[in-house]
Parts: sequence; C-alpha cells; structure tokens
Amino acid sequence: MSQGIWAVDEQYINVFVDKTTGIQYLREVRDYIVQGFRWSIQAGPLAQEPVRGGIKVVLHDAVVHEDPAHRGGPAQIMPATKNAIMAGILAAKPTLLEPMLSIEAKTTQENIGSVIGVLNRHRGGKVLDMIQSEYMVTIKGEIPVIESFTLSDELRSATAGRVFWSLQFSRWSPVPENMLMDMIMKIRERKGLPKEIPKVEDFISQY
Repeated sequence: MSQGIWAVDEQYINVFVDKTTGIQYLREVRDYIVQGFRWSIQAGPLAQEPVRGGIKVVLHDAVVHEDPAHRGGPAQIMPATKNAIMAGILAAKPTLLEPMLSIEAKTTQENIGSVIGVLNRHRGGKVLDMIQSEYMVTIKGEIPVIESFTLSDELRSATAGRVFWSLQFSRWSPVPENMLMDMIMKIRERKGLPKEIPKVEDFISQY
C-alpha cells in the first residue's frame, strides 16, 4: 500500500494514492498531479477553506499523450487534477468544521449552577464531567471558539469572580446543519467570492 502513496498532507491529514497499473508516461506527470492535489486541499470548494479530516484521493485511471509536446504541463495537469478532486469532494456532501475548546472551571459548590448555566447559554456549550472535592468543584466542558469571546465576563459576573478556568483547543467539529449555509455565505462574502456555491457539474462539464 505504501508504494501507491504519492503524497501525504500532514498538516490537514489528507493522502493521495495511485492505484493505476500499466499507465504509460504517468510518472512523467506525477509531480504535476501531486501539485494539483496539494492545490486542491489548500482551498476547498465550499468557501476556499483548507480541506481537513482525512480526505483520501485515489487515482484509478489516466490517459497520458504519447507525444511529450502534447502531455501538457502544470498549466493543464494541475487544473485537471484539481477539478476532479473538487468534483469528488462536492459529490461527498462536504461540510465546514469549527474549532472546539475544552474548558476546565474550578469554583465553589454554591456556584456550580451558575457556571453550568453560562455554558448552556452558548450554542454548542456543554458539560462533560464534574469532579467534586471538599472545597472546590471542577467542571469540565466544551464550547465552540466562536461562542467563547464573552465567556470571561459572563463567568465572572455569574459567580462574582469565584471561578478559575482554562481553555485549550479540543477538536474540530462539523458546523450544525441549520447554521451551515449562513456560515458558508458569510465566509464567501468576506473573501469576495461569488454567492453561488460551485456544483459538481462546474468542475467536470468540460471533460
């Protein structure tokens, strides 16, 4: 299997695998195909955000012109590779991922409800565990990064300052379905992209 792996994207955890056999001249355009793969995962089709989460691109077949003058170079091979990958991603019904933070808050017994209440008021915020000791309670939870900007003020206000907490990155989580389109449109608008999300046909119609 390792002999068929042409590229591994360690940053976003994606891989390109060649499963072809006996394709003439394929090795001569291999570098351009790999560059097209890396180009694709840097800016996905939904909002030109990096593609992450274990995308596996498999090359099953290819036809390479026997004349070197007509094999195309990066100007042809790279866009063709990118278009095929973009079409495949769209056909798989992709989504956006948002970063989640883990929170560990220490407070007194009488402030347990206040801390839990603050977390529950934020979309996606939830309590995962609670550990009680003689004088303090440790509340462990999770909250989306986008929901954490007012967290400090809310926790201090709700507990009169009787809480200590820390935040750190936890994982990437799919954006809720009811928020997905709105978030995609906001990102596309911020980047100056067309409002219409590309379709599979937009990437394969020319072939």
